[in-house]
Order: sequence, then C-alpha cells, then structure tokens
Amino acid sequence: MSLPKSAPFTTTHPPMLFVGNYDEGIHVRSVNPSSLFGANIDGAFHGHTTGALARKCVEVAPRAIHMLGQGDAALLYSPLPDGFAEYYAELYGHEPRVYHPAEPYADLTQPLDLIQMVLGDPELIGRLAADGSKRDWHLESFIGSPQVYELGRRISLPVRGFGENAVLADAVARLNDKALFQRWCHEHDIPTPPSTHVSGWESLMLEAERQFDERGSVMLRRARAAGGLGNCLVSPTTMREAGTGSVREHLKLKLQPHEEWEHEVVLVEPELVVVASPSVLARAHGNSVEIVGVIDQVLKGTEYIGGNVPTVESSQDAAQLINWTMLYGLTHFIPQGGQGWFDIDFGRLPDGTFVAFESNGRCTGNNHGLAVRRRLMARHDPGSVHAWTNDALKVAPKTTFQDVLRGLNGALWSAKRGDGVVITIPPQGGSMGYIALATSSGRKLELRDEMNEFAASTHRQSRHTSVPSHEVVTGASSPA
Repeated sequence: MSLPKSAPFTTTHPPMLFVGNYDEGIHVRSVNPSSLFGANIDGAFHGHTTGALARKCVEVAPRAIHMLGQGDAALLYSPLPDGFAEYYAELYGHEPRVYHPAEPYADLTQPLDLIQMVLGDPELIGRLAADGSKRDWHLESFIGSPQVYELGRRISLPVRGFGENAVLADAVARLNDKALFQRWCHEHDIPTPPSTHVSGWESLMLEAERQFDERGSVMLRRARAAGGLGNCLVSPTTMREAGTGSVREHLKLKLQPHEEWEHEVVLVEPELVVVASPSVLARAHGNSVEIVGVIDQVLKGTEYIGGNVPTVESSQDAAQLINWTMLYGLTHFIPQGGQGWFDIDFGRLPDGTFVAFESNGRCTGNNHGLAVRRRLMARHDPGSVHAWTNDALKVAPKTTFQDVLRGLNGALWSAKRGDGVVITIPPQGGSMGYIALATSSGRKLELRDEMNEFAASTHRQSRHTSVPSHEVVTGASSPA
C-alpha cells in the first residue's frame, strides 16, 4: 500500500489535565476476561500493582509535569517533593499545577490505583470539576482505562485518546499485547524474534526447559507486562547470580507473582544478541498517524531506563522503521480502536537486520524527555539537538533534591550556555531521573558521564561499596 508522509509533531494542544495512572501502565488489564489472550483468566489475578512496582509508579510520576504547558495540570499520586515545583518554575517560567488525593498511598501490600483514590476523594473531585470547567480542560491519561471515563463523567471533562467503546471492547489490552503484535507482524512480513506462545505454568516450564536445553539460554516475555518488568532471561550467568541449579528452580524464584505468569500468555524465545534498540514514537489522530521521532532505547539488563536522541541508525534504516510504524498505525492500531500515543520497539541484530519486539498503545517513557528537549531547545534545529535520558539513575537512598542541585552545580541546565542536565524525577528512595541536553553528541555524553559520577559519589559518601552499572543503548524492552 502507499503510505502518506509523516506529519511534523505539533507542539500545541487543547488545555489538558494529565492523569498519571502509571499503575495501569505496569499491567495492561483486560476488560473482558474471556477475550483472546486475555490478561486475566480469573478475576482474582488482576495484575494489581503493589510492592516495589507500586513504589516505582509513585516515584516516577513527577516526570509528567515536564509535559505540561502553562494552561495544563497533572493529577498525580502525591505532592511534588520539596523544591521541585520551584525548580520547574525556574526552567519554564510558570509553576506547575498539580493535584493529588488527600490520603497518600502508604501500604505497599495494597493495590495502587490512582483513579480509585481520586474517586474516593469528594473534595478533590469538586476542585477538579470546578477548575476543569474554568480552564476548559480535557483528560489525557498515561494509559486508557474504563476508570478514566468514569473520572471524566464525575468531573464533566472529555477524555482524549482511546474512545470509551474501544476501551470497553479491550482495545487497550489488545494493542499492548506482544503476542497479538507478533501475529500482525507475521501477516505483514515484518521480522520478529522466533517466539513460542504458551500459557499455563507447566507448559511454560516445559517450553523454557526445552529451549534452554537446545540453546543454553532462553528469554521469557509476558505478553501484557511493561517496562521490561515482565521479562526474564535464563542463562548460566543469571542462574549463577541467583544461586539456582535448574531452569525450573530459577523460574520458580524469578517469576513473581506466579499467578500473573501462570494466567497470561508468555513469549518463550531465544536470547538475541541486540546491538541497538530504536523505538519509533507516533500519535494517532482520527485516521492519520503523526511520527514524533526515532529514539534509541537506553536499557539496563532487560529494563528500559531512558532514551538517546538522535538515533544512531542511518537515515535509510530509520525510514524503514518509520514506514513499518506507519503501516501498523494505519492498518491495525487505528482500525482496532487505537487513538493517541503509541510506539514500536525494534532491535538491530549484529548482521544489521531488525526485529520488531512490541508496540505500546499508551504514553511512553520517552514522552517527557522529548517535551523537555522541545521546550528548552526550541531555537535550535531539532536535528542538531542531542539528548540522553535516564529515569532510573541509582543514587544513595538518602540523597535529596537539594543534594542533587548542590552536587551537579555547573552541569545543570544553563539557558545562557544552551546545554546541561535537567532533573526530570527528583530522588526518592535511591532513584532519580534526568535528561542531558546539548548541541553535540560529545557534550551530551560528557553530561551523562557526569551524572554517573555524581551517582557513584553519593554511594561513596554513604560508604556503600556497590556502585550501579552504567547504562547502555542495547537490548529491547518497553518504556514504563
């Protein structure tokens, strides 16, 4: 088929209230439990976000404020950390408007659910309704869900993105499903990893053991998990590090919670050598697709932690990836009910060929970094702007936002200089996020290295002996 040329990314949008429901993005929940490849066979296994995953959702949520224009607002789990709103105002010239439930999320054993927290807060509902009417907002969520529409009704605001009928027909779950994505790719001769799709604990064990015996390693990917959190590599190295003596013992230890792996389709496939992982970010508007950019994923192990712009891929290869993404958007994503943000994550193999790993029908971990890049480097030609993002820089647990501002000093963003580091996620519990902006690749990497050194220094000061490994642009995984 003949594909239209991609449109330039537009920087304007109607005023929005961004709903940072990251808890939904960790687990793509099926509305209809009997649907093909449904995420939930039994209602008890609903992909609830608890424990470390819940903490991660709360900690990364402040990054959303970098996507806000002056008339926008964000609905987050908790107030911004001390000093972060003032920092934002210095960057952009206005303070961020942030709403949050009165009762903070505190019990990590209970499911994290932002919208349910909001729906149970009548005073907050009233403020959102009043302010939303006055400011003519629409709702835009990290990921579409029926609850987003319930919230929209309660505060009388329209919802942008997936339509409610599409959400109720399971479009969000299906368009974030790795197994169904592979089926579409096979129908259109787009290469993917050679996967076997299995469901059920014993079938999973047997197929993983078979492939491990055949190749000496095996990769498992849950069809409806995000951010690399549903990936598990079994190799002699990972087994040695875990102290496990067999594939079955290793998987019993690592596949947590067991219920989600038992009741979801899992892709069992070879461990591929991947030398780069470009991702094409796009947005669907009605019947058209807008290409936002090609970003090289930054990964640590199998988990996405950031992005590198511009892509290192050749213009010819980037054009091929864009064409595949346009084809997917126009012939599958939109016809299946998809609207708004989506991407496709690819992997480049040592022979120069590509495989398509997955598509994410939601806002992604690259959105806020691209927004910062666009806002602070607007006077530069986009092709000359270099950026490196990391949403999971490991610092000492007691590191504060003020420690970061003092410790980085000359590396922080300078409008006069036209480069520097912007803190996108303030440190909480030992992790933080940033974007390094520059007009050359060399300066960008210098700033990245300064951030790695700063993180290492916080551990030295805390007398910790282990220093986190540096990130690399390789592998394949999806943004959380």
